[in-house]
Amino acid sequence: MSASPKKIGGRFTLVAKIIAKAGKEQDVAKYLNAVRLSAISDKEPNCYTYRVNQFQNTFVIFEEYENPEALKFHSQQPDFQAWSKQIPNLVEGTPEVHFFKEQTSKL
Repeated sequence: MSASPKKIGGRFTLVAKIIAKAGKEQDVAKYLNAVRLSAISDKEPNCYTYRVNQFQNTFVIFEEYENPEALKFHSQQPDFQAWSKQIPNLVEGTPEVHFFKEQTSKL
């Protein structure tokens, strides 16, 4: 696990945990779905997976990117920018984000 995808290099998975403020769960889900639709579209060819999971007010997002540049490109998309601006209004504290290198060797 790493705090930065640059330390991993190559294909990686990002796992984010977000706690929605009370009563803001539907708003968080709406923004994350818009980001997801952009991420899995042809607009972002180097984003391979973007899955949003929810239990009560906790959201866990699994994202898979080809490289750090793909994540940077993702973060520049209009839907992600709109979501980023709303984080302080919708989320408790700071989202927890971790990066993992893809395991490609045979186990």
